[in-house]
Amino acid sequence: MRSIITALLPLLLPPTFMAALSHAHFVLQSPPSLGFTDTKEGQSPCGGFDIANRSTVTDFPVAGYPFYLLTTHTQSEFEYRAALLNDTAAWLDLIPPVLQSSVGYFCLGAVSGISAWVGLDAVVQVKQSAPDGVLYQVSPGSN
Repeated sequence: MRSIITALLPLLLPPTFMAALSHAHFVLQSPPSLGFTDTKEGQSPCGGFDIANRSTVTDFPVAGYPFYLLTTHTQSEFEYRAALLNDTAAWLDLIPPVLQSSVGYFCLGAVSGISAWVGLDAVVQVKQSAPDGVLYQVSPGSN
């Protein structure tokens, strides 16, 4: 069955998506990221973007916020972490690492915020560890 899916994949996905498979990455769709630069996504902690950038801030409720991303890795591990803007060296895991083993869109319905951080500026990081390296994207947030 897997060989049939593998054979049909090029027919089912857009050519631009298939081209991305040769340069595997991921794109954080929600919450909005600071941005995506293919050549800088491997730069910790923010994929080459300024961690202090507050141009787009997501209201991240303690009850949770949905995470939605597109991955072009066939297998990887995602970490969903947060840090206060005034202490970006101290990342806290929001949930245990998530193992992913498919190409395409991936969604987590609600990742909870940290109640002690209500009213504080923070940044949420999605870190992807894959066979070809580690990639980062972040979203500025407040609880």
